[in-house]
Amino acid sequence: MKTSQIIRPHQPHKMVTVARTQKAKRIDGEVQPVARLEVAGKRVAARGYANVELLAGEVDDPAVTGRVGEKADVVFAARILHPAPKPAEMIEKLSRFCRAPTDDGPGGALLVLDYVAHDDEAMRAEADVWLGFEPRELVEFATRAGLVGAKVAKVPAPFRGRGKDSHLTWQVLVARRGPSDKPGALTRELPSTRAPEGRTHRTRRPS
Repeated sequence: MKTSQIIRPHQPHKMVTVARTQKAKRIDGEVQPVARLEVAGKRVAARGYANVELLAGEVDDPAVTGRVGEKADVVFAARILHPAPKPAEMIEKLSRFCRAPTDDGPGGALLVLDYVAHDDEAMRAEADVWLGFEPRELVEFATRAGLVGAKVAKVPAPFRGRGKDSHLTWQVLVARRGPSDKPGALTRELPSTRAPEGRTHRTRRPS
């Protein structure tokens, strides 16, 4: 799954936005991508943002991690968990972009927007691997990744747009990077993500 990073490196606060550069659609059993990075570039140019940089690549690509580093004050990730085969690992990778806490202040913040657990199987046609997540699952993913103070809040309906997913309930996870020498830190090996017992409808069905 390709992602894009929108970086504002010349501002007092460094922000990183992570989103899917390609919106995948399932047509006749095949996943067909629709490019988005070009659209983002046109918006940046139209608004005259000279301090925004667009990068395309996986979140753990050396070209991306080398450019972004671990210095972000805030990392925004919009709806990239539900198409990820291993959402817990995705949270861990995103958390690496956040700056580490210091004696002068807390670590960088990670905000992740995604769906609350639902039963709409029609979303499979949008290449969704997971049909949303329970709030406790997002908190667990964040804790495993070494993030602290994790909280989850629902997004009001008027902010869900008018797309095919506007009928779903959206939620946002907010957490901060914790000390790397504490249990559950970034260096900890993460177990494979599994669907909670009794919620098998949320996993990708065997072919």
